[in-house]
Amino acid sequence: MARRRDVQNLLRRGNIWYWRPRLPVSLSQSDLNRKLSFSLRQSDHHRARFMARRLNTMLAEMRLRRDLRATRQDGLKALFKAEIDRMNDMMDDLVTTAKATGSMQNQDIWKPI
Repeated sequence: MARRRDVQNLLRRGNIWYWRPRLPVSLSQSDLNRKLSFSLRQSDHHRARFMARRLNTMLAEMRLRRDLRATRQDGLKALFKAEIDRMNDMMDDLVTTAKATGSMQNQDIWKPI
């Protein structure tokens, strides 16, 4: 039986997870370009959930800020892309550090406690 994913805007295509949000009316310029789609470049569901929750929070905060309402869609794409790159670098650093210190002994650091 398929398990329902509990994170909004998180989709899986093949082995890679994608974040595909619908832009709020206050942030979209026209009705035609209301969806964004970004590859999270992650195959691990736990890491993808972490990233999608962070991106969903950023999108919700943007909707409430009045100074970002005039932001073009290209600017939003660049902002989200930069955040995805930053999170991937952070996760790579965590895995490298865990391997170097020997703290990854038969445990996954992304599973909830």
